[in-house]
Amino acid sequence: MKNLVIIDPGHGGSDPGAQGRVFKEKELNLWIALRVKDLLEELGRNVLLTREIDIYVPLYERVIFANEKRATAFVSIHHNAFSEPSSSGWEIFYYKGSGEGRRLARSIASQFKIKLPLNRRGIKNDKKFYVLKKTICPAVLVEVCFITNAEDERWIGEPANRQMVAEAIAVGIDKWLEKRTS
Repeated sequence: MKNLVIIDPGHGGSDPGAQGRVFKEKELNLWIALRVKDLLEELGRNVLLTREIDIYVPLYERVIFANEKRATAFVSIHHNAFSEPSSSGWEIFYYKGSGEGRRLARSIASQFKIKLPLNRRGIKNDKKFYVLKKTICPAVLVEVCFITNAEDERWIGEPANRQMVAEAIAVGIDKWLEKRTS
């Protein structure tokens, strides 16, 4: 498939991810990923998810899936956690040394800056995230907010805000794809 985007709702099944007071990370990740998929398909993009229901998919299977499908981009959706409850906001990671990964992260971040009233922790490069390291295509890991921060969790708990996040991710991906093909 041309310009195939893999959306990866992090965690799932027996792996709940971070735990807020109300939400489990895996639930929020899937909710947003399903909407990103719908929005990108409405824009005429080809999209597959690493999971569409609450199941556990090992990291290596997520990577194999993206690599075998010859994805153009891989976007993993997550929510952050930290022992310090004042930590808040979004951040986007790409694999250190990946110019296209950096451009994809910047494109999504530019939409976050416009649409999200959350603390901007910025774009960061990293070598430790397995899915960023092992995917062949440009890949980013989006940490939407800290569900261990009461204010962030309350904000992301609103369906309209989750929709806003999904729209920002989808538009960021779409704009990045447009630049690659122009």
